[in-house]
Amino acid sequence: MNNVSFLNFNQIYNKHYNDVFNLIKFKINNKVEVAEELTNDVFLRVSKHLNDFDSSKSKLNTWLFTIANNIVIDYYRNNSIQIKAVSSDLIKGLDIVNNNHNDNVMNVINGEEIKKNVNIAINRLSGVYKIIAKQYFLNELSYEEISEQNEIPLGTIKAYIHRIREILKENLTNINIHILVEN
Repeated sequence: MNNVSFLNFNQIYNKHYNDVFNLIKFKINNKVEVAEELTNDVFLRVSKHLNDFDSSKSKLNTWLFTIANNIVIDYYRNNSIQIKAVSSDLIKGLDIVNNNHNDNVMNVINGEEIKKNVNIAINRLSGVYKIIAKQYFLNELSYEEISEQNEIPLGTIKAYIHRIREILKENLTNINIHILVEN
């Protein structure tokens, strides 16, 4: 049931383009060219499905913003293969350090941008996680040394490092999303 028959596509486009564009631009970190392309994708989808819109179920701008959000999610999903690959490489670098304490983490993880991202991810950690991450991944201390220095039981240190790896994976993925959006 289309209750917007009084509106045609051109009216909707002219009235709501800027709002949709600004929403998308905000969600993708102000990349204007990408925001323009995604906004056009939104209105392409709107033109295909305008007859399906039912104003008794939602407002027109709510429907448009829902479509815009879905387009942004699709945009990030399409880039997730690259994101996962970069994050996976970073985590593998961290894992290599765990298995080979003779190599410095900064030599194992190649590239200035990757080094920067690992440091950013570690610095995003809070409290004891940040301290332990620096001791383990950057200073290459063993579980035992970290346990002694921080007066925390060995089993707790192992659990913390396991949790830190999970947090770093998330942080590195978020950092890489941000980088892909900026490039």
